[in-house]
Amino acid sequence: MFALVDNDIALKLAQCDLIDELPNVLGESPEHYFITPNARFQLLPRSQERGINRCGNEESYHRLTSFIEQATELPPVDDLDRLEALSNIPGIDSGEALLFASMCEYENAILLTGDKRALEALQEHGDSLSEILDVVTESVVNFETALLLAWNEIGYPTLKQKLLGNPRPDGVLRTVLGESMTEQSLQDCLCSYTRHLSEFLAFKDRLPSELE
Repeated sequence: MFALVDNDIALKLAQCDLIDELPNVLGESPEHYFITPNARFQLLPRSQERGINRCGNEESYHRLTSFIEQATELPPVDDLDRLEALSNIPGIDSGEALLFASMCEYENAILLTGDKRALEALQEHGDSLSEILDVVTESVVNFETALLLAWNEIGYPTLKQKLLGNPRPDGVLRTVLGESMTEQSLQDCLCSYTRHLSEFLAFKDRLPSELE
């Protein structure tokens, strides 16, 4: 298995202290974690102070640094026409275009992405991007399903504490995160934000039935 990881989800998982749980999330340790060529520069600025500020705290910064240092930079894609077609779709930025195009060139690849907008754009233009849509279907772990899959492995009490320790929760987590959060409220929240993308989701047999 190859895991292609976008910048957004790498940062979010580091902030939640879950980036080291990726082998458990995916069910096995991938042969390679691939990141985009700009990941090191965007996620880890030269100034450590700026990097810590971006991550929210020093612990998240060091987790993200360790992951980036061990990951492999994606090589250029072979099919430049496919890459150009993706790059011309509104809502798909250059990084996601590279990840989608690379998915077509790696067998048994899983895409980890925090970019719902790019997946929604792929849905919208599925007729003209049918080959890519077929490859990405049932091959995506987004941030919400990464949390649900981690939950299966580490249990709710541990997950809750990790989420409460997030120094900079995103908009999804801010709607539900707090000491009064329950298992049901968290599951409902995560499912509600990703249900419309269910066609893309990998590992449906390990996710709540409402996402099948």
